[in-house]
Formats: sequence, structure tokens, C-alpha cells
Amino acid sequence: MKTLYGTCSNGYEKLQVFRLLGLDSGNSVIQKFINETYHIENEFICQLDPAKFDTIPEYVILECDKILQEAGN
Repeated sequence: MKTLYGTCSNGYEKLQVFRLLGLDSGNSVIQKFINETYHIENEFICQLDPAKFDTIPEYVILECDKILQEAGN
């Protein structure tokens, strides 16, 4: 899963894979964003194509990268 995370081409894909890893950030604000924002159940039928438009804030992806490194990546 960590290899798949590293090969993702945008933040949306990374966030979806990161959720599958089930890691805890230790930061309740970031964890809430990871768990709930851009979740498949919260998405709209009409939205920007996540493959073309990277709508995930960079600081969230950087935090996910950090959590993976701390988990032994």
C-alpha cells in the first residue's frame, strides 16, 4: 500500500490510499480532514475531475507523507 501511495499522481489519489492504511496522525484536525473530507460518501455527483484538478491542499498531503515516514516507510 505504501508503494501504491508513492506512485499516486495527485493528492486525491494519495488521500484515498492513505485512508486504506488506517494510520493515525495524532492531530485531530488533520485526522478529521483525512477521514471525512473528500470521502466517497461526501462527494457530489457534479464535481471537478480529481485526475485533472488537484483539490486536496498541499499541507494535508505533506502531513500524510510525514505520517508514513514516521510509521517506518
